Amino acid sequence: MAKSFAIFFDTEIVISLENSVTQTEKTLLKGGYDNLAEQVRLYLEKIIKPELKSLIE
Repeated sequence: MAKSFAIFFDTEIVISLENSVTQTEKTLLKGGYDNLAEQVRLYLEKIIKPELKSLIE
């Protein structure tokens, strides 16, 4: 199960997601496509990061 938490500093917030592997990533890993699963994760982070940032600001 995925866990998330946030830590607040003076003017910054750190958000951590643990065990947040998507079903697509699980399927790719199970099929031996580790590199592709990592690429998917990196692209998801690249897309989600600006969206989270705009929500928080």
